[in-house]
Amino acid sequence: MPTTGDPIEDGNKQRSLDTLKSEISTMIEFGGERGIFTDMVLDDVNTTEIDRYLRVLDKNQDLPYKLYKCSSVDVLDMGTYDMLCDYSQVNDVPIDPCIQQKVYFIETSDFAVTVIPIQLNGNHVSVNIEPLEHSPEFVKEMYKKMGKLKMEDIKFVKLGKK
Repeated sequence: MPTTGDPIEDGNKQRSLDTLKSEISTMIEFGGERGIFTDMVLDDVNTTEIDRYLRVLDKNQDLPYKLYKCSSVDVLDMGTYDMLCDYSQVNDVPIDPCIQQKVYFIETSDFAVTVIPIQLNGNHVSVNIEPLEHSPEFVKEMYKKMGKLKMEDIKFVKLGKK
């Protein structure tokens, strides 16, 4: 991730991103068994940085699961944004037209996780992570409507040497 030049701020940002990665890994590993979800606030990051980070994780296949897929759906209307905020228990945070709100789906061969980041005031992001099967119906519908891949949607990944 790009640095700001402030080692404390950069360290806090990296800790938040590492926490996100750890929580996603834990959810993939244990979420189906325990039916759990994670609700947290990450500091010193924004949703754009989370988007970049998830894209890098996907490209580098940097989670401890083989050939997983990370995809996202843009939230294009205020009604859906309001439902996401209500579901995530985020209050009084109007949608910022400069930020593209997204919902992420991370899939392994037998499990899928939903990640819902919502930008709060300042550099804080509320993040809800849960098994797709426990997500509300409107989120499951977003997943179903992702549709077929177009050529520009196909991502090539770096596979590590064995």
